[in-house]
Amino acid sequence: MVEVQGDADGAALRLRRASAGPSWQAVSLWLAEPFAALPQRTFPRPRFTVVAPSAEAAADVARRAALEEPLECAREGATLACAVSPERDRVRRAWMRSVPEAARFCAQALRASSDRDAVRAQRVVQ
Repeated sequence: MVEVQGDADGAALRLRRASAGPSWQAVSLWLAEPFAALPQRTFPRPRFTVVAPSAEAAADVARRAALEEPLECAREGATLACAVSPERDRVRRAWMRSVPEAARFCAQALRASSDRDAVRAQRVVQ
């Protein structure tokens, strides 16, 4: 979603600010797809695979994931294969910390949320 701020005057629209939303393709690749197919089981450990846009992106995520206890990821080129803890919430939080794009998506969402709150506050005050 792209949010815009501006003024409408008859048929003219003057924009002051526009926010670019996150890349929904990246959100799907890094955050939605891995968990959509993640089986709900204890043994053998649940696994998911992600094919990153590049070997460098996969290496970056693999490096960060190595610091997270519930994740055990192996990388081959641009492909990450991860065995994970059956505790989905812990895995989800660890994965979010491992994927740099995830932090950016969260920051955008928080910024958009605080912008909306500021607009609401302005309307109440005026």
